[in-house]
Amino acid sequence: MKRPAITASIIALALLCQANGRAQTADSSFEAPPQLAAADLVPANLIQGNGHTLAAAVRLEGYRAIFEIDSPQGQFRAPGRELLSLRIAELPAIENLSRINKGDAFADALAKAAAAPLAFVGTVFSNPAAALGSVASGAGQLVGSAGNVVRSGLERVTDGVTDLASDARNTAGPGEEREAPSFISDPFGYNKARRQWARSLAIDPYTSNPLLRKLLDDAASATFAGSFAVDATLGIVAAPVRFVVGMDTQSQDVVWDLSPGDIELQVEGRLKDMGIEGRPVRDFFRNSRITPTLQNGLAGSLEKLTQVNGRAAILEIAAHMQSEAGIRGMIEALNLLADHHKTVAPVADLRLINSVAVATRKDGSLVAALSADYFYWNATAAEFARRADLAAPRRTLLISGRASPRALQELERLGWTVMDTGLPQAGQATAGR
Repeated sequence: MKRPAITASIIALALLCQANGRAQTADSSFEAPPQLAAADLVPANLIQGNGHTLAAAVRLEGYRAIFEIDSPQGQFRAPGRELLSLRIAELPAIENLSRINKGDAFADALAKAAAAPLAFVGTVFSNPAAALGSVASGAGQLVGSAGNVVRSGLERVTDGVTDLASDARNTAGPGEEREAPSFISDPFGYNKARRQWARSLAIDPYTSNPLLRKLLDDAASATFAGSFAVDATLGIVAAPVRFVVGMDTQSQDVVWDLSPGDIELQVEGRLKDMGIEGRPVRDFFRNSRITPTLQNGLAGSLEKLTQVNGRAAILEIAAHMQSEAGIRGMIEALNLLADHHKTVAPVADLRLINSVAVATRKDGSLVAALSADYFYWNATAAEFARRADLAAPRRTLLISGRASPRALQELERLGWTVMDTGLPQAGQATAGR
């Protein structure tokens, strides 16, 4: 009487083993995360020089390389090649500010700066006219942005009520950084002093490097409230860098010349010219991961995609991103598309699928752009390449880094034309891309 049940169990077990065998075969069809060396991904001048050395082994998080930097100034972690370049370019600035920090004159100015807030508060009550005179250099920012500050406060309250009513939530995952940088758009001149030091050092005033950020804060305090002069000769030592991939020199100068509030007003106007207004813009500016530098950079990449639909949706996604490396990757992907839009064929509309910027050209063909240090064939790549909503007569994938031979083979088999920018081979001393 029990034989049929036993037979059924054997059959079910056999079918389960067969299914598991198929799953294992499918899994084995993908590449394992590759073992990479720093020399496989970056030019020789970034691997070693100026006292720094990169760890030989590089691991991948997704398609982004995680670099470990060892230097006399400390150890740093850089997710992605762009942040690696920035961190290395910041080392001379750290060295210079650390040296200045040890001087007696700087220590005296910093001590004076520490007492300055209390003295300023007392002056406000005893001599308001003198207090206003002491911030005259920042009056333009005070007048120009006061209305914007009040408006932003009211809108934040209104948007908060709307979120409660609609149960809106930020579902973004955690970012790589332990904390978001905090920057002030003050009318008193502190931020101006910070930007002056940043210009002299040829660095981003809104860097996320925690060590450099602290040193820059101290230097700004010593100058603003302690009358310590900015050393304008330091930039000769530090190598100039572009703070955002694809940012031109004029855009770089903006973050040195304008306060955060003025940059926000300028970027808001540029977004409005693109037809992007309202809540997406307000949420964009509220994201503390998107510094004034990155605000300017993302607006610039969207501007390059002239007359392309879908740019507002991209801004909405950026507003909830919690990773600097992810935001920079988005800018890089958009710039890849913008170059294609300008030099190859114009695109009509734009969307973001995971981290891939996807656009449809006016002839119906499709072009996608991905910021990746090393793109290899795994389940994520296969799922994207086979998506039914990406079917088109012709499909092109632009990759900012390198694709593995296997990934190239599989993508081309599925009808994709792949264009990767390539990366330097081991020992090849080339300039950054």
